[in-house]
Amino acid sequence: MRMKTFRGFLAVIAPLFLLCVTNAQNEESGAGAVILAEVVDPVVFRDGEEGGEEKKMIPGMLLPEGYWVETGQGGNVLLLLSNGTVVTITENSKMSVDSFDQESFESPGESVEDFQEEPSSSNVLVDLEFGSLVVQTKKLNKKSNFDISTPLGVAGIRGTEFKMGFDPETGIQLDVTESTVAFTPRGANRAMAVRAGRGLSLAPGRIPIARPVFPPTEVEIKAFNGRARRSVGKTPVSYVKRSMGEASRTRFMKKRNRREPSRSREENRRNEPPADLPDPEPNEPLPPAP
Repeated sequence: MRMKTFRGFLAVIAPLFLLCVTNAQNEESGAGAVILAEVVDPVVFRDGEEGGEEKKMIPGMLLPEGYWVETGQGGNVLLLLSNGTVVTITENSKMSVDSFDQESFESPGESVEDFQEEPSSSNVLVDLEFGSLVVQTKKLNKKSNFDISTPLGVAGIRGTEFKMGFDPETGIQLDVTESTVAFTPRGANRAMAVRAGRGLSLAPGRIPIARPVFPPTEVEIKAFNGRARRSVGKTPVSYVKRSMGEASRTRFMKKRNRREPSRSREENRRNEPPADLPDPEPNEPLPPAP
């Protein structure tokens, strides 16, 4: 088991990264950043738009929207979101951050640990295909949304600590240790409030069952989130903001490439020499002037 951490990246490479992305926020506003903070192998990253092509990623890099993270036995990944949320993807899981919008903000402090609440409004959609996530969010703005979608239902978060797991055979296990998670089963019109100290179990084809939080899970949530805070707490706010700029630039470029694929192909064709044009003869004389 090999751990790669974000703090080493900040110490060595971050200054160069900051120089590269200083002006990136000018490209397009509104994108939130998902920063890889820790990677414990085995982990695979895949581009959701390129046929699942595997991508090499290391701590400090940004996880693009739509990329899949797949952890194997003993593997896990820690993500830092630019709204102050930390997400631990536990072993044997597959998830992606489908979309992440966030308004720009003025720095409320020098580092992420200074955030008492999210620094600006945001909208996050996470797709959990299978496995478990341990999450700690800052108190969300009233205009914000943070949803975790599974085949059996959607969990809406307002600022809390919890663990959510999904298995295609056994269903959903949701345990909340702080604040409230609103869970809406697929096909239901109303959400169920799961408050601190409570949990929910939902098997496929069944109705949700409310229960107390599982004591071992409560210990696990505290351990994972405690480690996450120690890992990312000293991350400079300036780095987070510039990461948002880089995420916005990446989104802008992706949208532009989607809009102009046919134009790019046409330009390439125009720049190609005609196939039937003969090669010039060496030392061929110039034609006489008229």
